[in-house]
Amino acid sequence: MKRYYCLLKHTTIIACLLVLMFSISSCRTTKTASAATSSPKVELKKAEVVTHAKEEAVVDLYDKSNSAIPVFSAKIKVDAKVGEKLISLNGSLKIKKDEVIQLSFQAPIIGIEMGKLEITPDYILVIDRYHKQYVKAPISELTARAKTNLDFYDLQALFTNQIFLPGVKDVSRKTLKKFDLNSVVADQSTTLTLSDKQLKYVFSLITSGDLSQSQVLTSNSKYKLIWDYKSFKKFENRNFPRKMAVQFVGGKTPVEMDIEISKISDDSDWDTYTNVSGKYKQISLDDVMKMISNL
Repeated sequence: MKRYYCLLKHTTIIACLLVLMFSISSCRTTKTASAATSSPKVELKKAEVVTHAKEEAVVDLYDKSNSAIPVFSAKIKVDAKVGEKLISLNGSLKIKKDEVIQLSFQAPIIGIEMGKLEITPDYILVIDRYHKQYVKAPISELTARAKTNLDFYDLQALFTNQIFLPGVKDVSRKTLKKFDLNSVVADQSTTLTLSDKQLKYVFSLITSGDLSQSQVLTSNSKYKLIWDYKSFKKFENRNFPRKMAVQFVGGKTPVEMDIEISKISDDSDWDTYTNVSGKYKQISLDDVMKMISNL
């Protein structure tokens, strides 16, 4: 029984990642709440009496130094808390820009892959090697069920320490001008804020121009996806965080996850897409959603 639980954790951690990806979608705002988000933005702009020269300078630093990473391969250690459940796992994170994100988790000691999550702009693939089953579904189906416009490119940005905007593949300096800028005295950071009909996006930049936090939240701030970045070191001619802290606040089951990144490299010698063995049983997206709802 103990061995079974140990292996089952790998399936659970992948389900956690799915929760973090799409749980913000359960924060469905009403028309009233959406309408309430439009007037504060107008009032804020009318109230501005000074320029944002200092904040603009920080955004410029981000734009110049935070270049996209074409290929990314690293070892990761994940400590997750789902409700009262504590889970610790080792694995790997691999990304090829605009093509694929792969997360793989290994069994302790023996190091055999037990679970894998693969996401592309077109589909999401979850493989449970212990039970020899998998689910593969169009990512559009998942976002439609979740009633959200968050997509592959947004998740890619979260994992690679980038500012994002749903529907925008690459955020340019011109795109950044759409955000409202403000200074936060407490931690000497600059925030970029933008709201759409459903959600608010808030990004915090420290004085060096590094992105220290990304948030996606509902207009009433009841539900939040918070992604913190720490321990920056040089990689690919830019600062890149070696620690990420992720949490989803407001849901039925709180989710927290600490990700520690090591042995980071630009190695591209790995299969971009995964072929699933014919011995594996394909299960439905409904089965996965039930697993998530039971967490």
